[in-house]
Amino acid sequence: MIISDLKIYRVNFKINKSRRIYYRTFNKIQNLFVLIKTNENLIGIGESTPIKSITGDSKNTAFRLLSQAKTTLKGCDPCDLNSIHEMMGNTSRKSGVISNTAINAIDSACYDLLGKSKRKPVYQVIGECRWKNVLNTVTIYIGSLENTVNETRNIMSKYRKYGIKRIKLKLSGQPKIDKKRVMAVTKLFPGDLTLDANEAYRDERIAVKIFNNIYDLVGDRILFIEQPSPRKNLEKLRYITERSKIPIFADESTANLQDLYKIIESHSVNGVNIKLQRAGGIYWGKKMFVLAKKNKLDVMVGSIQESGVGVSQDVNFLASISDYVIGSDIDTDLDLENDIVTSSSRIPFKNGGRFPLKDHGLGVKIKNSVKTLMGSTSKIDVN
Repeated sequence: MIISDLKIYRVNFKINKSRRIYYRTFNKIQNLFVLIKTNENLIGIGESTPIKSITGDSKNTAFRLLSQAKTTLKGCDPCDLNSIHEMMGNTSRKSGVISNTAINAIDSACYDLLGKSKRKPVYQVIGECRWKNVLNTVTIYIGSLENTVNETRNIMSKYRKYGIKRIKLKLSGQPKIDKKRVMAVTKLFPGDLTLDANEAYRDERIAVKIFNNIYDLVGDRILFIEQPSPRKNLEKLRYITERSKIPIFADESTANLQDLYKIIESHSVNGVNIKLQRAGGIYWGKKMFVLAKKNKLDVMVGSIQESGVGVSQDVNFLASISDYVIGSDIDTDLDLENDIVTSSSRIPFKNGGRFPLKDHGLGVKIKNSVKTLMGSTSKIDVN
């Protein structure tokens, strides 16, 4: 099997409500999609979510690298992932165009094809045939205390029938406000919480003080806190980790394999959040997982503003390493007004977790209305 064609699409999504984190607010999403066709008429799909402040690359950069891949990968075997990633790495270095989200999209499409060619779901190709349920959080973004209370109630009402057991709360870096919001959520929600500061705490001493205060009030219901301090300052991160009663995870500080080596060398966290968009796909995500496990770091798996396509890639990766992972925060598809995939091929949320599909490859199927648009334009609004 060889690659005969590669097509790139820009797709716009509407979201039901704004998503505000410490350094960015999202009111809409525009992602890139890749369709790789083979000489055997199999098609693989991948998603790229370039956001400069989060992934380090822009949409134009990702598009440029994907455009170069159309020539580079034509005639190659999509199931030879070692060669695919070697060629993408060489193309990136020679051109000076760096985009891990673009590489992730290629990786996703190739693993989708690999699964389809073997007539197995991706998670069975890359890991165990059996997997265990990993509890997944649904996110409450930064907002007022009143908004936080309302969002907690909405999430409990919407996801109670799906067995929700964990909520993630985004922090603002304002200690008094963050404490009030945490206490409000814990009063209403009977399950566990994870906290995510997205680098909001610039003073490590204030971070330690408020985190330990929260722990004294709530205890082990707060499972861990992601990225309390600036991503480049591992000394601050280590200071917080060494003094916090709540485990600290790296998120922005561990974007890729090279970052993970630095994290391990600095002994700066208790665990890491692996996100395939930043890592460069399943191929590199697996290497990060093996390294983290070897060094006894806890591991979670997250998503970055992905639709049903990227989420299926994330969940297949999660399922392949589920025996070791302690949690996931794969939820960015849940409040899209409309997805690119059919409702029957969206990744389910049940028993408090996200479950991979049983169909071959990633298991996702593109809506007929979107397929029709793909035949005539490369820019699509999903309505």
